[in-house]
Amino acid sequence: SRIADFDRYHNRFQGVAHNTTKCIFEAGPNCTYIPSRLFINGHLDQYPRITNIDLTNSHCTRIGESAFYNLQALTDILFNSELNIIEDRAFASCSSISKLTIPSTIQSIGSEAFLNCYGLRELSLAKNTTLGKDCFAYVSEDEELTIIFEGTRSEFKQRSAKVFTHTYYTCHCIDGDVVKERG
Repeated sequence: SRIADFDRYHNRFQGVAHNTTKCIFEAGPNCTYIPSRLFINGHLDQYPRITNIDLTNSHCTRIGESAFYNLQALTDILFNSELNIIEDRAFASCSSISKLTIPSTIQSIGSEAFLNCYGLRELSLAKNTTLGKDCFAYVSEDEELTIIFEGTRSEFKQRSAKVFTHTYYTCHCIDGDVVKERG
């Protein structure tokens, strides 16, 4: 069932039930931005049980800064094919996310976008995505993060500097090379 959507013309968030566990964003073509700090600063911070964010039926091209910050129960994120930008700290401290696939349509992930997502164990990344400083920092210090990268070892090394700070990971590149590091 549809729990949340944006007003087609005014980009307003409306219709969230208090016991919400799943947010489905549906909007017309004029609504392309999920506002910054949507779930904090008195907006929707009273909904800590949200486990799923579904953007597949939206026309969203950008997720604002700290939009889904600290949704600690969040486990699943479904991105749409139009999404281009994930701004700074958009999903920071969402510590229950364990698997994340970043579609190739996403051109940029902001600084600290997934900072402190301690539960992340598997990450799929396209080679054309620009990664902001510390966007996957403090993700996995004790358990290994497995990264599937759609590029070569040299492309990964070039893009990953200052991205995986304090994160223990193994990256499997398209050329068959494996990069193993403790960031």
